Amino acid sequence: IGLVGSEMCIRDRNWEDVVSPEPRREKRKRVNPIEAWCERLPAGSSVADWTALLEHALRSANKSRPSQRFLRDGGRLRDAIDPAHVQQTLIAWLETVTLGENGIPEDQRDVLKGLLWIVGPGADEALVAAIGSFALACFKKIPDVGPTSVKLGNAAVFALGRSSGGHGVAALSAIASKVRYASARRQIERALDDAAGRAGVSRVELEEIGVPDFGFDGPQRWVALGSYMAEISLCGGGATLRWKNERGKVLKSTPTAIRKEHATELSALRREVKEISAVASGQLRRLESLWLTGRVMTVDVLRERYLEHPLVGFYARRLVW
Repeated sequence: IGLVGSEMCIRDRNWEDVVSPEPRREKRKRVNPIEAWCERLPAGSSVADWTALLEHALRSANKSRPSQRFLRDGGRLRDAIDPAHVQQTLIAWLETVTLGENGIPEDQRDVLKGLLWIVGPGADEALVAAIGSFALACFKKIPDVGPTSVKLGNAAVFALGRSSGGHGVAALSAIASKVRYASARRQIERALDDAAGRAGVSRVELEEIGVPDFGFDGPQRWVALGSYMAEISLCGGGATLRWKNERGKVLKSTPTAIRKEHATELSALRREVKEISAVASGQLRRLESLWLTGRVMTVDVLRERYLEHPLVGFYARRLVW
């Protein structure tokens, strides 16, 4: 752009490009958060029962932690539907929900936060794995912004801490080894401390006795699907999955028949391998830093919780004690 006398001269530019304003971004149409989640329900679900549960979950909007009454009433509403159905539905939602700047709006996140609080105490292994992966996604850093969703990440941490069995504790340990945000780490530490208090043991003992074995009795485990065999193997970085046919030949990829005829089982198997890898990675880091804690234990405890543990032992036996 230059000036010639009193007139403005525009070279190599289209005048319409200069004077035409940029198109305005259309505002996102506001959708009722309950209706939005109900639209995601699997076919055959009781919309009335789900609506009651989702409305109760939305009451968590202005709370940083749930009350015992909230959890008790939410558990009753969950059981009225069917806990297994609720867990499977939530797994699907956690694996497909979109976060970030263009993700679901805040009121829908509030519903999801409440659901995570409610399902935590009864979460099975598959749901724990999904919540663990979701927590890592929530704490993932967006350049120049920060964590994707601290609110949902903290809700996932709370759910893992309240889950029964060792899978939740192991998932928290794995997340703690990867998350660098101070506020998130404080929430994880608090969840582990609360879980240890409920179990009546120390934090160190909780993390030792809470490691699941995932059905391993050696470095490999096999799962039969159709005429094929899935081999899950522990390795230095976690776990791997490979397939063999009926003749024992190792295949380069997942068989087409498995993808078509056993899609549900394949999805569950892949989730489990992902969880094993996350837990194994967390345990490996815990072992590497164990000498810094000054931990003292008997030989029997060393054997039971470390050297002879199906998963931890794969890594512990490589160390010089």
